[in-house]
Amino acid sequence: MLLTHGPPHGVLDLTSGHENAGCEDLRAALDRVRPRLHVFGHIHEGAGTQLVDRTLCVNASICTEEYAPTNPSDRRGCRAAGGGPCTVVSSRGLTIFADAPRRQARSGSASARRAEQREHA
Repeated sequence: MLLTHGPPHGVLDLTSGHENAGCEDLRAALDRVRPRLHVFGHIHEGAGTQLVDRTLCVNASICTEEYAPTNPSDRRGCRAAGGGPCTVVSSRGLTIFADAPRRQARSGSASARRAEQREHA
């Protein structure tokens, strides 16, 4: 896990002025180390999640640009690399977001019940 104050360049770092404000050196380190989870904040407008290779990046800013604590924390609002929709996948205690389609679980199976619980979480 990597925990930093600000985002890497090009990852959930877009400001209201349409500029990528993330750190280029941090992006190089992220690409080299490839942790499973990177949590940061600082760029309030970039709040959300994004999958970068195998790394789940989370901009955990809870405040808007005006410092109102109202940014949504809905995990289903994630963006895959390239901007497409994501699928929530849980594995070994870590929730990751993937841009692959979710497999259809058999009705009544344990995996179908878990998928239904995730949909309503």
